[in-house]
Amino acid sequence: MHEHRSPRRSTLTRVVIWTCLLAAFLGPLLVPLYVREQPRLGGLPLFYWSQLIWIPLSAFLLVSAYFLARRRERAGQVGRQ
Repeated sequence: MHEHRSPRRSTLTRVVIWTCLLAAFLGPLLVPLYVREQPRLGGLPLFYWSQLIWIPLSAFLLVSAYFLARRRERAGQVGRQ
């Protein structure tokens, strides 16, 4: 016996998935926000350490989107609009 989600919750899940994917893709492309020298962290300018932070952050966002999509698929919500 499967509980079907409400359409509102399914839409919310889809929005969260797309937000995670877009943030992981667009975040590193927003260079004008962090193309400066200050503040420094461990001697590295902001540009370099912010790029290094995006690597694990993007991995987390992509894994989150994957598991949300997988859970949604298992709930039988794929293909329903």
